[in-house]
Amino acid sequence: MQQTPYLYNRLHFDDYLTGGAHKLAYLDWGQLQGDLAPFIYQHYNKPKALKPKRQLTKPYHDPQLLQSYNILCQQLINKSVIALEFPGGFYRSTLKLLLDDGNSVIATRRLNATRSRYEALILQRLARHSAPIPQLYAYNGLVMLQEDLSGQRLSAMLFHASEAEYLQWMDMALNALHQIHLYADYEELHTSTPVIGYEHEWLITLLDRTAVLGQYFNLPCPKLPVQSLYHQLQLLNPRFVKWDARPSNAMLHNGQVSWFDWEHCGARMPCDDMVWLLCDETVPDYPDAENCLIDTWLDNFAGNIPNQVAYEYLRAFGVHHSCVRLARILDAKGKQTWAEYEGRLGLQGKLAPMAQRLCIRAARWAEQNPLTKSLQPWLLELSEKVIV
Repeated sequence: MQQTPYLYNRLHFDDYLTGGAHKLAYLDWGQLQGDLAPFIYQHYNKPKALKPKRQLTKPYHDPQLLQSYNILCQQLINKSVIALEFPGGFYRSTLKLLLDDGNSVIATRRLNATRSRYEALILQRLARHSAPIPQLYAYNGLVMLQEDLSGQRLSAMLFHASEAEYLQWMDMALNALHQIHLYADYEELHTSTPVIGYEHEWLITLLDRTAVLGQYFNLPCPKLPVQSLYHQLQLLNPRFVKWDARPSNAMLHNGQVSWFDWEHCGARMPCDDMVWLLCDETVPDYPDAENCLIDTWLDNFAGNIPNQVAYEYLRAFGVHHSCVRLARILDAKGKQTWAEYEGRLGLQGKLAPMAQRLCIRAARWAEQNPLTKSLQPWLLELSEKVIV
């Protein structure tokens, strides 16, 4: 029987995604909203019926829910809903609505209404520049109706990608993020969005991930120069970032990449968006192509700091971000074996290799920064333990 690790505690850094930016209610909403209307109606601009009509993969049959969204869409965009589904699962906050004209739209109802308001305003500000994001059709203070981007999620496309495809698609994704950063700078969004991960406790918790993983696997990590790493990763000049820039939040369509799900955006280091993209567990490991992307794009994501400083920041943050992603997977797996966990999710043979890849990539990144170099052999050893 497969053994669970020596000590099981909660591993996931719960506050990582929000970055400690809980105080949206205390934003200067007037500054963020500017001359934008608080609510949006009738921005849906597809008068002609689509032929052939779009199809839902797994329609969700609930007459009451269907009626509720049908009434909502009739009020907001003057269209009827004939079917619906949950693309990310029933417990997610997003539905796909099939309309009577054959088109489909995405309906998003965040658990926190303040998040919905925030996301709707960000989409409107970026839409002024035709940014590569979904079009916002309507917002009533609680529910957003957005464009249903055609195409494939970048995460799905990358799963079997060759090195050439990886390089092409990731380059497109970085280009789209860079465009968004430029538009956000023009809008000065960094002055009206919450700063992510600026609190002392948040950064210390991030730096502690290696020790937590070491305890979990009974494989103590090497001693790190924590104070130096703290200063290297400390925010001094935050700019607007998507933050949750995972490939699963990007859509490859019509020869370009568009980014969706903006509820967690804020102000931080532009390099962080590179890290979220390049260091995701769904991303295949092509070191030469990855280095090519970093060489090409780092200057654009450096945030007005010297290139070498940005490079060392990128590598250090990437190592610790990878540890956060690994801890999240392990925490969800719990005491199950990999076979049990993968089987429960219908992802047989996929998650354990992803966890191992996170360690191997992090080891390579650790070697590129003097402050994290000592982690390289430990991470490689961890890559063997993680799949046992």
